Amino acid sequence: MPIVSFKIQSPISEGSISLSMPGSFDAAAERARLTKEIAKCDADIARVDQKLGNADFLKRAPEEIVEGEREKRDEAQARKAKLAEALERLQGAA
Repeated sequence: MPIVSFKIQSPISEGSISLSMPGSFDAAAERARLTKEIAKCDADIARVDQKLGNADFLKRAPEEIVEGEREKRDEAQARKAKLAEALERLQGAA
């Protein structure tokens, strides 16, 4: 049985971190982890969208709070994109 290595990438605030794994790496577990993280990002995006879609929130909240929520959404979308890219690479390698 040939030894297969995988590279795991995980997004961090200023880029991503990569780690090469030997053939004993559990690709199914990593796919499950990435899928779970993507679902968490989706939930975060939906939560922020709900706030930003609330006219009362937008009217009452200070602009810096509203901007902070927009930044949270942008960060969650960027993280989701990186996770989806890692999941796609992992599925292509398996």
